[in-house]
Amino acid sequence: MSIYDRPVYRLMHDFASDRLKPDSIFSRQDAIEWFETHYPKIRRNTVTAHVEGMATNNGSHRKHHRSIRPGRDEWNLFFKEGRNRFRLWNKDTDPAPEYGDTAEIAGPEAGTFFCRYVTRLMGPDRCSCN
Repeated sequence: MSIYDRPVYRLMHDFASDRLKPDSIFSRQDAIEWFETHYPKIRRNTVTAHVEGMATNNGSHRKHHRSIRPGRDEWNLFFKEGRNRFRLWNKDTDPAPEYGDTAEIAGPEAGTFFCRYVTRLMGPDRCSCN
């Protein structure tokens, strides 16, 4: 269940509309600071995980969430330029989105992989994405 009226991935689109221009580079910290101002109940690890997961060329992160799959274009928002460097994804010029090995996460417990990743990265009881 979402803390606010919309899930974090949709709020991430608000961040992009509010703060980003085509080809502008941002860091995870930029997104964290925006969320701290606009949606303070969203944990920083959740913001970090969503920035990484919404980067179309970051298949190793994207494969851990069952919602990130072909046909769910709302998750295709960013392009990772390098370590902690992101920009808006351009569907006309950037490569097609990567999805990792989705076969390994098929099934009813697929959504827990994303939260396990967050927990492993940030510690127990730190995932607020559900």
